[in-house]
Amino acid sequence: MNLNHNAEKQAGDSLSHAEWNALAADVNELGAGGAGNGGASNVTIADDTVTDPSAGVSIVTGVNQVGTAKVFELTKKKKGVNTTIVSGNNINIEPRESVDTTKGGNISFKPGDDIEFCSHHRLAENQDEVSVKVIDGDDIPVKLQVNAASMTLTTKDKTGNDANIFDVNVNSGKNTKGYLKVRAQAIDLRCEDHGGIALQPKGEDSDHHMNKIKFEHGGGDGLEFGTFNTEKTSIYTPEYRFKKDGVIKLATRTTQVSDKADVNDPTTAYKYVKQADDFYDVIAQGDPTCTWNDIIVAVNYIKSQNPSLDWTPAAA
Repeated sequence: MNLNHNAEKQAGDSLSHAEWNALAADVNELGAGGAGNGGASNVTIADDTVTDPSAGVSIVTGVNQVGTAKVFELTKKKKGVNTTIVSGNNINIEPRESVDTTKGGNISFKPGDDIEFCSHHRLAENQDEVSVKVIDGDDIPVKLQVNAASMTLTTKDKTGNDANIFDVNVNSGKNTKGYLKVRAQAIDLRCEDHGGIALQPKGEDSDHHMNKIKFEHGGGDGLEFGTFNTEKTSIYTPEYRFKKDGVIKLATRTTQVSDKADVNDPTTAYKYVKQADDFYDVIAQGDPTCTWNDIIVAVNYIKSQNPSLDWTPAAA
């Protein structure tokens, strides 16, 4: 198909039968979808904005469609021309695939500004999310590698009461939570503004033991030295250090029925009542207190008065 017909004719010039026949043949071919292109060469050029007539840009309007779906559309905007690819089904971009040791072709996006994923064309009940799948061609998920200098997660332009909250959910199925593992040479968790860090285990393991927070050396393959849940606190190291004049206080707690009870987790049946100091511990004014120094001095004195006790003085 030749779209470069002689465009130099002037008013009053004649059109030969050969030129007409060639032009008519190309029009017929275009109407049939374009030879050799699988019926996908149709183009629409439209102007849907108010533009400056003095700009001298010529826009041709028309409707060329495959079925009822536009294939390719150029739309004039005030800052330039938008290029839109529309399909009645999927859109596939397939560069050369990898064969043996020969790498396939890359897909390169070179935005002048943002890359946007919009949800407004999805079903109404699914417009609160966009799903990005990284799969092997048979819908089996594979690893996504992101090569970048840094990453910023932002909630900019988010609305609602939780506008400043960025939720990360790990699902193994619809409405089913999965297992998150974070692996790195070093992990640094810090709050650079007013914020706290919460560790919140839930439920029990396969042996019906209450799940816990644990600290383990060796990257998870070494010695477990700190373990905590609502049943036990276990810290096991060769040495313990406490502030010399740190005050030790006795505490109790009061409870109330929880409004977030989970019938499958008894620890959610009630909750502790927070005190004025933002902790849950109730400290009675009449209860005795002491410092860690008091305890060490008292124990050393007791042992000095009882030589039979197994006691070795600390090195000077």
